[in-house]
Amino acid sequence: MNELISVIIPCQNDAETLRTTVQSIQEQQSVNVEIIIVCDGATQDTLHIAQDLAKENIQVLQQEAQGAPAARNAGARLSKGAYLYFCDADVKLAPNALHTLLTALQKNTKAAFAYGSFVFDERPMPAVHFSHYWLQRLNFISTMSLIRRAHFPGFDTHLKRFQDWDLWLSVVEKGGRGVAVAPQLFQTLAHQRSAISTRSELRAEAKAYLSQKHQLPKGGALKSLVWKISFTIYRLLHPVR
Repeated sequence: MNELISVIIPCQNDAETLRTTVQSIQEQQSVNVEIIIVCDGATQDTLHIAQDLAKENIQVLQQEAQGAPAARNAGARLSKGAYLYFCDADVKLAPNALHTLLTALQKNTKAAFAYGSFVFDERPMPAVHFSHYWLQRLNFISTMSLIRRAHFPGFDTHLKRFQDWDLWLSVVEKGGRGVAVAPQLFQTLAHQRSAISTRSELRAEAKAYLSQKHQLPKGGALKSLVWKISFTIYRLLHPVR
């Protein structure tokens, strides 16, 4: 396969994990990959590691802190691949992750993006078949999915949470759809995460913004609980194989 995949890694305070993440990308099987590391107001330790990793096939872009959405957009503008993969700097990809996603898009030529299962903080997150209905109600597709460049609308730089949810909603509203694969594609790496005291407020603010932007179904606490239970049943009845 000679289709170029551009892997874009925004980083800021990721000195503990960046090398492992990049190594897992370099070890991807049967794919042609370029790596772009975007240091978004990165710490000196993170910046030094990124610069040390810079090789012929690894570009490093340094910018003042603008947030992950802006960093990903900057990397996308610099990239050349027909496919884009936005990779967090604290994950380890399975050796066949990108090959699996690329194969899914080649077999499903009408799909705009491919996504799969992963492990988040030691919790398995099995993939669920694509559903616009459920996407409007729950955020179940990771940012770390493979998207065709032609379908990439850019990340909304106003959002501090749910950038992945907003991305896939925007793609779908323009006629795109996703395809799920069963294998576990990546796992998050254990490291010191910075505490965010306003996490719940930021989530509520982002959810309100998305609800208005995408005209999402309104639901209070009870309806949200019903959606989660129904989604769990949907996942059990329609496993991705």
